[in-house]
Amino acid sequence: MEKYTDNIRFFWQWFENQYETFFNQNCVLKKPAHQLQKHLEAIHPDLCFQIAHRLDEYHYELVFSCGANTALKPLVKAIAANAPSFPLVRVAAFKQRADLCEGICLEDTTIHVENVRFKITTFLNKVAIHVYTLEDFSREDIQVALILLLENLIGEELMLDYVADIQFYRLTKEEEQKLPLLNKIPLAIDQLISTIEKAWLAN
Repeated sequence: MEKYTDNIRFFWQWFENQYETFFNQNCVLKKPAHQLQKHLEAIHPDLCFQIAHRLDEYHYELVFSCGANTALKPLVKAIAANAPSFPLVRVAAFKQRADLCEGICLEDTTIHVENVRFKITTFLNKVAIHVYTLEDFSREDIQVALILLLENLIGEELMLDYVADIQFYRLTKEEEQKLPLLNKIPLAIDQLISTIEKAWLAN
């Protein structure tokens, strides 16, 4: 991580100077968001971020991530660990599990968990998630929304570490009756991961 130290420092120095341009007490000022991404990519081109609203003493959460590039996990954590303190914003590495997640709204796409079912299996000593939905999952925006919904329910870092495959299927009446709602996936995946980790230790 030493080769990134200066770039991380420069990034936070720039952000401190721009802080009030991004945030105020009423709304996130979205216009300069591309500037934040540009400066983040100066550290590494695969880095990305998300700004989320919170309902506690912080008004917003600035979440850093690395997409599917798991090799950058230590870098993402280093960026968050070196963040200054901000009065309205909590800085985090990776999206955490949401305590309550009823669905997701992404531009013109809204998906509710009660309309999605799932099944999980082992795959390459990791987890495969089979998602059953009424939505047109051939559309890229629907797939993106479903993956973001999974990240909210499971936690992004766990997804990076343990999920090897995600498949989408059309939800039939039969599957709607026999498969669990998507909001049941946190407990189910924790139990499967525990079994997988025991198998790892046994080998």
